[in-house]
Amino acid sequence: MSECGYSALVVYMHDLEVRQGSGGHRTIHHSSGVIGPGAPMTHGVGMDHQSVVAVRPIRGFWRHMQGRSMPLMVSLFLLLLLYPVFESPANELPSWLARWLFALVPITGALILEGRRWPRLCLFLLVASLLVLDFVDNFDVAGSLIFWIHSSAAVALYGYCAFLIVRSVFVRDDLKDHPVYGGITGYMLIGVTFAIVYTVIIQIDPKAFQLHGVEPVAESDIPFGDLLYYSFVCLSTLGLGDITPVNAFARSVSIVEAVIGVMYVAVLIAQLVIAPAQRRASNAITLLEAQAERPSVDTPEDD
Repeated sequence: MSECGYSALVVYMHDLEVRQGSGGHRTIHHSSGVIGPGAPMTHGVGMDHQSVVAVRPIRGFWRHMQGRSMPLMVSLFLLLLLYPVFESPANELPSWLARWLFALVPITGALILEGRRWPRLCLFLLVASLLVLDFVDNFDVAGSLIFWIHSSAAVALYGYCAFLIVRSVFVRDDLKDHPVYGGITGYMLIGVTFAIVYTVIIQIDPKAFQLHGVEPVAESDIPFGDLLYYSFVCLSTLGLGDITPVNAFARSVSIVEAVIGVMYVAVLIAQLVIAPAQRRASNAITLLEAQAERPSVDTPEDD
């Protein structure tokens, strides 16, 4: 074999990827198709190329979204703004659609801002458990075991997503947009999480809250949108007074939410102000230490 032919063969073999196929056969994958026993050369290559072309934009968009929290903040704002549409009498959409639209935003945010494997695995387990529990018919029976499992899983999902998003703001230094977007998203998720807690309290005690000083006679008198409204009123310590907690546990949860709302804003502002200064100071100290060690390394030792 000539030297030119040998070089061409080496280049060709470098472009091939040899893998172990099923049934003990050796299947060779080329960049333009599949070569091996039983591998179709015409239709298989075309389908594989089409699938790669279809998946590539999705993967590119997902990579572009990594470390970005502003789209999540905007999506959550829109859901909070448009949620009364799901509770209007003219709405014919199923109730589970509104629940999973709300859940999709924190789940996506946690996956985008959290790159570690184990937190993602825990998130997938929570989502899978909620999907299974949504198919159970009797989880709405207050006090039943399925009810407590479903309620705990829903609160855990939103709380865990809020924790992962807030953690990314305080820990990660490689976010692609300003950390304040993630901080606002985490703040809103805290309000949604407490609204779910109030929903659980209402299912246990339908008279736990009063609307405009009138005690409701049924659980349906306070929809989730009103509890969502009350949660953010309590979280921001606005205190309008049109919805008041009557149940002792509801009052305790309201106190905890009000304290978290005040402390979260203070800690977030402190983190956004102090963290960059600490980072610059650490970099300056590292640079000074490196400059101090450089003369001792470059200067030759005296005999």
